[in-house]
Amino acid sequence: MKLRRRHVLLYVVILSSIVLFVVFQSYDKYARNNSINKFNKPILEKYLDDKEKQYLIDNNINVKYFIKYIKDKQFVLNNYQYYNIIAQYNTDYSITKIVEYGNKLVSRDFSLDGLNNILVNKVYTVIQLYNLNIYEDTHPEVTIMYYPNLNETLLGNDKYIGQYQPHDLVLINPKLTNNQKFYLRKEANDELNLLCQNLELLSNGYCGGLKIEQAFLSYDNLNKLNINDKLYMPGYSEFQMGFSFVFYENKSFNKNKVYLWLLNNSYRYGFMQRTLIDNDSQTQKDYGIFRYIGINKATKLYKPFISEGSD
Repeated sequence: MKLRRRHVLLYVVILSSIVLFVVFQSYDKYARNNSINKFNKPILEKYLDDKEKQYLIDNNINVKYFIKYIKDKQFVLNNYQYYNIIAQYNTDYSITKIVEYGNKLVSRDFSLDGLNNILVNKVYTVIQLYNLNIYEDTHPEVTIMYYPNLNETLLGNDKYIGQYQPHDLVLINPKLTNNQKFYLRKEANDELNLLCQNLELLSNGYCGGLKIEQAFLSYDNLNKLNINDKLYMPGYSEFQMGFSFVFYENKSFNKNKVYLWLLNNSYRYGFMQRTLIDNDSQTQKDYGIFRYIGINKATKLYKPFISEGSD
């Protein structure tokens, strides 16, 4: 009797093992993902490696978010969200370009939120970001400035912004430019208008008779100027950021009352003379360069300028 029971138990164990084996063999590892069907499953099997298949299963990713990229030889499943962000802002890019650019940006540890923030605020285009990364590869001594749209960002020989161009440039009041077309970022231009209005109350003529001889310069314009000076180096020049301008200088500019008023009051509007910001000996001669850095920062940096005859 005991022998029969043992035999029955053995048969049950063997039968259960066989059933489990058959079940596991027939189990579809993609069963939990409702986006996978008989049409796309063969494509997944062909183009995804084992790690990517597991990543797909573990994260239950909808196939529609990456299927159009999967046949590209550079495709990496883990990067599909970057591809979609790039495609969202660049509808004319080929699949190959989207995948190439996406992989490059992932390699630079761009967060998805960071990348989206740059693109949605039109700080850089995707191709500009890509070119910045290429430049960084060949210039490891350089710091890439990914947010040059911030008014407190200061540049220098070791800080690079590539072909960045502000998207909110506005025309400076023609009264200040002898009817030439010069541009500043809107925030800086609004404060410049307030500065000039108040200066007019204290002196004769609009803005104390001051005239602007230079403001925003594009990357291409800086290249054309071909000036051997760090202030005008394409990709390194603050004139490219749209926050700086130059008042017309004459021999007595740095001694007249308007200039002295600017030194003591321009911070109230977020401006400071460029040489006072960084104490750079190379810019000491450039009395007329003023830079918008925002009222808060300018106020923190301001130190009263005392001079005989100043108001």
